[in-house]
Amino acid sequence: MGQQHNELLRAGAIRQAIKDALEVTEGDVGVERLGETLTPIIDIWSRAEWSQLRNEALFCTQTLIVVAGGAGLFGFVQIQNPLNSGRIVVVTDYWGVSTIVTNAQLAITNTVRGATGGDFAIQLDTRFIGAGGAVATIDPVVVSSGTSAAFGTDVPLGRYALPVANTWNKLLLPTIILAPGAGAVLSDGTANDNFGAVFGGYSRPMRPSEL
Repeated sequence: MGQQHNELLRAGAIRQAIKDALEVTEGDVGVERLGETLTPIIDIWSRAEWSQLRNEALFCTQTLIVVAGGAGLFGFVQIQNPLNSGRIVVVTDYWGVSTIVTNAQLAITNTVRGATGGDFAIQLDTRFIGAGGAVATIDPVVVSSGTSAAFGTDVPLGRYALPVANTWNKLLLPTIILAPGAGAVLSDGTANDNFGAVFGGYSRPMRPSEL
């Protein structure tokens, strides 16, 4: 039999996602025929409610922490993918707030720093919360915060203005993919200032080729 020209046969994850979305149980041929018809109108990667079909957990960190800076110290909030998590963390969205007009700096880091437990990454899909009356699920990604006079070997990626004091600002900063052990840190551009930051994105299990 000649080779069938259909991307669904070469992409098991996409094929499985379409099967799950449509709740069909046909074999490859049936799904291939559905795909030929539905691919132009169903983008399995674009809808937030289908994140679970892609095995992705959407999250957003909380806004509970505003770091009080000190003399010569810069406030920061950091998100860290734990070293042995077995997951990939993709950070897509950033917000920042300060008590003065300043800027926020984004950097990649492998330094574990700051205090934890005051803020968490909350998964945004409430459909699959376990039993026991839980309201939300906490993503394994770690959120920490504190102050520092310098950020050592961190690799700065860019600065973005916080043009309005005491107002949360959406920051146009690049998407970062965090492997286990890697982190992203947003820090205040001005010392002795009060600073807060929020990260949004998703996490998923690592695939065998990524291990």
